[in-house]
Amino acid sequence: MRETRPKHHEYTGLVDREGTSIFEGAILERWYNQLYGDVRSVVVWDAEKGAWVDRGHFASGSGWVSLNGQNFKYNLIVGHIDETPEELYPAVKKAE
Repeated sequence: MRETRPKHHEYTGLVDREGTSIFEGAILERWYNQLYGDVRSVVVWDAEKGAWVDRGHFASGSGWVSLNGQNFKYNLIVGHIDETPEELYPAVKKAE
């Protein structure tokens, strides 16, 4: 029987903007917009979508999902959820 979910820390087959291999659980940082600046998200396997996604959240409670790693090449790995969970924090609006 074929396993339907990748093993924890599975290699995604994708790389960040510096060419570093991205594994499940990687914490990524990228430019979001003028209001929020850089934001962080974590790479997970979404079985429903059948794809690697990165999930992040805003201090307000809402969040975002980027499908299938199409933009991972614009991100930078800044940590791993199991090793440096403090590196994943909600996006907060910049001071005006």
